[in-house]
Amino acid sequence: MARILVIDDDAVLLSCVADTLSLNLKNSQVVSVANGIKGLELAQELQPDVIVCDLNMPEMSGYEVLARIRRDETTAHIPFIFLTAEASSTKRTLGFELGANRYLKKPFAASQLLEAVEFQLAT
Repeated sequence: MARILVIDDDAVLLSCVADTLSLNLKNSQVVSVANGIKGLELAQELQPDVIVCDLNMPEMSGYEVLARIRRDETTAHIPFIFLTAEASSTKRTLGFELGANRYLKKPFAASQLLEAVEFQLAT
C-alpha cells in the first residue's frame, strides 16, 4: 500500500487534495497535516512513498521542509511534489535545486495532481 503525505496550511485545499488522492488511488493511505513542522515529523516517522507539500506556509516553508527531507538519509529518497501559487521561475528553480521532483501550480486540476503522484509512485 502506497503512503502519501500531504502538507498544506490551507484547510480547504488540504482536504480537497487528500480526498482526491484517497478516492482515486485505491491502494493508498493518505495522511494530511496542516504545517511543515508536523509534516517533517510525519515524513520521518511514516516514511511515505510521496510527499505533496505547499510552498508558502507559516512556521516552516515548503522549501525548509524539502531541504530537511533531503538532508536526512532516511527520507532523502522520498519523491517531493510542490503545490504553489508562485509563478516565478526563480522560485521554481530554487525548489528543483533543493530536490523537488515536480511543481503543480495552483489552481490545478485533479487529473494533474493524480498524474503527478502516480508518476512518482511508479518510479
